[in-house]
Amino acid sequence: TATPTHSANLSPERVSALTALGFEFRIMNPARVFSWDDRLEQCRKFKEEHGHLCIPVSHPDLGQWCSHMRTQHKINREGNAHSKSFRGGKIHK
Repeated sequence: TATPTHSANLSPERVSALTALGFEFRIMNPARVFSWDDRLEQCRKFKEEHGHLCIPVSHPDLGQWCSHMRTQHKINREGNAHSKSFRGGKIHK
């Protein structure tokens, strides 16, 4: 059985191989950076068009942002619940 190798090094040969495939090394296109208010407006437009805000992660424009908002909301909600249940060095259920 072959053992998989995991290398954090990105050699010039590997860069060339990825470049030959058309790989994009830029993490984010500065032209596609939106403010929170911009995203909120995009959500309003989405809701007008689709009648809901159940935006899937796969949505090309809002998916990742909405997923992040849901995650942050969950963290905030659970963080508040945890802080309320931890008093005097004891966990209260």
